[in-house]
Amino acid sequence: MSRRTRILKCLCWLALGGLLAACQAVPVMGTPSMEVVERGTPAFASPLEVETPVLRDGLVHENTLTTMPKAAGKAVPPPQDASLWGRLRGGMGIEPLQGVALQRMTAHEAWYRQRPEHLRRVFERARPYLFDIVEEVQTAGLPMEVALLPAVESAFVPKAVSSAQADGLWQFMAPTAARFELRRNLFLDERRSPQAATRAALRYLAWLRERYNGDMQLALAAYNCGEGCIDAHIRRAKAKGLAGRFEDLQLNTETAQYVPRLMALSKVVADAVDSGAREAVGLPDVPNALTVRRLALQRDMDKVLVARLAGVSLAELEALNPQHPKPLLVASAGQGVVLPEDKAARFEQALLAHRGPLASWTARRVARTTTVEALARLFGSDVATLRSVNRIASGHLVVAGSTVLIPRVSKWDDVAEAKLHAAVLRTAPAYTALRVKASKGWGWTEVAREVNRRAGPVTAVELKRANQKVKLKAGWLRLLVPAPEARVRLVGHSRGASITGVEHV
Repeated sequence: MSRRTRILKCLCWLALGGLLAACQAVPVMGTPSMEVVERGTPAFASPLEVETPVLRDGLVHENTLTTMPKAAGKAVPPPQDASLWGRLRGGMGIEPLQGVALQRMTAHEAWYRQRPEHLRRVFERARPYLFDIVEEVQTAGLPMEVALLPAVESAFVPKAVSSAQADGLWQFMAPTAARFELRRNLFLDERRSPQAATRAALRYLAWLRERYNGDMQLALAAYNCGEGCIDAHIRRAKAKGLAGRFEDLQLNTETAQYVPRLMALSKVVADAVDSGAREAVGLPDVPNALTVRRLALQRDMDKVLVARLAGVSLAELEALNPQHPKPLLVASAGQGVVLPEDKAARFEQALLAHRGPLASWTARRVARTTTVEALARLFGSDVATLRSVNRIASGHLVVAGSTVLIPRVSKWDDVAEAKLHAAVLRTAPAYTALRVKASKGWGWTEVAREVNRRAGPVTAVELKRANQKVKLKAGWLRLLVPAPEARVRLVGHSRGASITGVEHV
């Protein structure tokens, strides 16, 4: 073979090798190289970022896929529910439950799903409050599951009272209410104020979240049973080598079910919003806007008059203003009056045109313990009315230092702000029960002498008047002994004006 032939042969082999190398560098269609995958499809990308069904002739063809465009390398979010429910759902963020807590949550979730009528009633009651609660939760920077907490606490009943005397939408106990400066007096109980109680509850929850290093499950549990309770259970769990998370705690039944119940309700709401099937689980349409307006009061006003001027029922007015327990709205309390948005203008116009009295009640402080009968004589009212409006049980005295509602005489006799914080009503039984052993032939004089030896002083006439249905006989007698403050008044002496000691409030 000549030298020229060998050179040509080498050049051919080199050309063939280059062609084969070029073929190996060309990727097969539909099988991207690893380099392409790493740049174009992040390991944790949502399926919506990569593929979506193509619509053709109005139908979805699942086998025909196309890539969604991305804006500046970010995923295009799915369409959002613009309602208040969508806003609430979008702000949820509490970590999922684990272990036995998750099992409890599953049981509560099934309970809620089987009772859409229950949820419908609960959230119909929530309608006047829910938007404001969502606003406050967002402002506080808390997860939106918290906005559903009143559904668990009180079923959104604004005057709910538990067996432990927790009160209002957020079920504040009296010591916790005082700790978070919720005012309580004769004319105002801010535990029942939707606005004041919501803000106090969120301050408490934010403080608890910080205490437990951002763990909302522990914060919610502490809201139910107190931080001292949770701290003790965390210490016990850590002593056993556990982390001290919610699922590690051996809590009482109520608190153990409390957080799973809220998380179950949150999941029902989230699933209903995501699927667009809110009505099926009982979530009514709730406007994503404030539907009520708070108006300032310059003068004390009767609730009945406010309702009439606004064109609402008394029941509706009280549902919007549950913090006012008396028939009188006191201007100095600074709460004003909350009315439906579409009734506020009507109320303002009607109030300007009103020429009659604004209030039929005022308040007085009782300096000495007295009876309702004495107060009725003093103020020209009837006993039944005074008992009803002041909620004084039959057979009870009004204790010294108490404030009572009485019929108003002067139209300018409004309750002063300086006296408002001390306006409380305390009562005590007018009688005490006492068992006395009587001998044969005893009359009321001898019985009174025996009573005075043990619980006097009381006269025979007073004792007889208090026990008109008792027939004297030998043996044990069960007697009602008038309290010292009640005795003179119960026997008919009319010295109420001189001994009642009433002061202006």
